[in-house]
Amino acid sequence: MISFFDLYGVQPWMLSISSDKEVIILKDKKKKFKPYKDTAFTRTARKQLQHINRHLEAAAIDLDLNDDEMTYLLSKMRKIESEDIDDDPKHLSMFTNKTLRRVFSNSSFKLHGRFYGGWWQNISEREKQIIDGKEVKVPVRYRENITINGDNTVELDYSSFHPKMLHDLAGIEMTDDPYVGIGDLDRDQGKSIFNIMINSVGEDKAASRDIAIGAFMKKYRDERMTKEGANEAIEAVLERHPRLKKCFFSGKGLKLMFYDSQIANNVMLRAIDEFQTVVLPVHDSFICIMEFEEELRQLMEEEYIEVMKTKVPAGIDLEHSDYYVTDEEKSYEEEYGALYDSDIPLDPKQKLRQAALEKQAGETRKKYRIKFEDAFKPESVSDKYSPQNEDDVICTNSDST
Repeated sequence: MISFFDLYGVQPWMLSISSDKEVIILKDKKKKFKPYKDTAFTRTARKQLQHINRHLEAAAIDLDLNDDEMTYLLSKMRKIESEDIDDDPKHLSMFTNKTLRRVFSNSSFKLHGRFYGGWWQNISEREKQIIDGKEVKVPVRYRENITINGDNTVELDYSSFHPKMLHDLAGIEMTDDPYVGIGDLDRDQGKSIFNIMINSVGEDKAASRDIAIGAFMKKYRDERMTKEGANEAIEAVLERHPRLKKCFFSGKGLKLMFYDSQIANNVMLRAIDEFQTVVLPVHDSFICIMEFEEELRQLMEEEYIEVMKTKVPAGIDLEHSDYYVTDEEKSYEEEYGALYDSDIPLDPKQKLRQAALEKQAGETRKKYRIKFEDAFKPESVSDKYSPQNEDDVICTNSDST
């Protein structure tokens, strides 16, 4: 088979994933795959995810990076030298990993259930760099370069997602940022220890606490976090959130993941069925084309309320992106069309990859008769770029002067 591929120049990124593969995965407490008998839930979840996957396959999902930038990214992801990328048999193969699977935990279809498998989920958003002689992690934000069917994208993120869920489940109003005011920790540290405490579970409370201490020390080992410091951080969380005390060290995190996976499932389905577009899940955030931002925000709010049975949705943040435009630029585009000329020649490999991805997506669209919408404003595309008033009309049939 390998010789056959070499003979005909077949690349991994030219291959597609079988639509018959299992997408609903169950694991036991040791994280081993567990056989299961189908239920009404698993049959429905599988059918829904296969529907989502067909539409993801029908979309051309790419990274707007030139050849040098792509080579650098791939070398970082595969931990090889940049000059060896062309000889790497996995070159560009990550773009074929568009289909998702749901993974449930602890032998229960009511725990975990998050979506995995999309290549966009595996792009590092931080990388280690040496600054002033010290190794630090800095943001690189590759996800902001994702395009869907040639359109630039934005990412909407639920803010303080799991703390908000815990408050709603406990019937407590969350009035401020739950990650701020935890001892003398900064927000990132407060967020880290809070969520570690939710997810840490052992044979008893003491064992669960030890697990949390170890996880926090490992997370901040570059900052020389000590056991004493980790203990102090835990006590600071308990002091900051006394009404949530029973939620910590209980393994509650897996249940919260089930809720957020149900929200993600519903958001993706509604985007497809109601708006004929796809959104890309990254656990507690979604990537969509820029035109769909307002509608996605509404879907996220509505599905949070529906799943969590609450009246107040979780907050939603807009992730940073160099593609974002100002309100003035948006107004100009709505009136006259695109502000910038984006017709920049593609690099050779970038052009090849884009053509291959568009061909694959086009074949899937044809196979399943899928059509995507790319305009979600009140006016139609033709109305959007037609003359808005008499002053915009240069000449008419009755007056050619």
